[in-house]
Amino acid sequence: MLNTLQTVIDIKRYDTVYETCNALAEYITRFANHGGTIALSGGSTPKLMFSLIAEKYCNIDWSQVKFFWGDERMVPQKSAESNYGEFRRILIETEIIEEKCCFPFLFNNDIQKTIQEAEINLRKFIPFKNNLPQFDLVILGVGEDGHTASIFPDNLASFESQSIVEAVSQPHTGSRRITLTGSTINNAKEIAVLCAGDSKKEILNQIINNNNLTLPAAHLHPKGHISWYLDKAAAGKIQNL
Repeated sequence: MLNTLQTVIDIKRYDTVYETCNALAEYITRFANHGGTIALSGGSTPKLMFSLIAEKYCNIDWSQVKFFWGDERMVPQKSAESNYGEFRRILIETEIIEEKCCFPFLFNNDIQKTIQEAEINLRKFIPFKNNLPQFDLVILGVGEDGHTASIFPDNLASFESQSIVEAVSQPHTGSRRITLTGSTINNAKEIAVLCAGDSKKEILNQIINNNNLTLPAAHLHPKGHISWYLDKAAAGKIQNL
C-alpha cells in the first residue's frame, strides 16, 4: 500500500480472474448493510463479477444501494452493447436487485437530453462535494489503450473538465458515448479498478509503474482510496508498492 499525496493506493493481486472478481464482489456487499452509491463499469470482467453476485450473493438485500454507471454507449438498453443491459439481464431480470435501485444513462437520440436526465438523478440521489457528486465507490476498468470509463487518450480534457458528465465519441468507431468526467470520478470516496488478463499487463505497467500521463487511467487520483483488483496475468509487470 502506498500513500501518494492524498491518495492511498492498494494493489490487490489474485491468481485467477475468478478470484479477482469474487474479491471485489464480496467487498461491495458491505454497502448492502449500510447503504451507498456505486458507479459500475461494463465489459467482460465486470460481467463475471455480476454473475458471481447472482450466484453467491443472491440472498443479500441490496435495497439500500443505489447503482449508477461510469459510462454508457448510446444504444437502447436491450442492446447487447449496453453496459446497463448486461447488468439488467444478470441481476434485475433475475430479481436479485430491484430496478428502482438503478439509475442508468437513458438512451435518447438527443444526447444532451441524456446528459440532463443523468444530472437530475445525480443531484437527487448523491451528496455533492466540491460542486460535484461524491460516489461512495466508483468501479472502473482499463482498456488496452489506457482509457477508463469512456475517457480516451485523444480526449484527456475530459479528465480535467468540471462538468459532471460529458458526451464523447469512441476514437476508432466514432460511436457516441456518455461518461462521468475525471473530476467526478476523482471526487469519489473510493475507486476500485478491475483488470484481468495478459493483454492488460503492459498498459498497467505504463499506468502504475511509469505514471504515463498520456494515458487517462494514470490520472486516477481520488482524494481517498484507490484499489487495483488484478489477476496474476494483468499484474505481471507491477512492482511491489
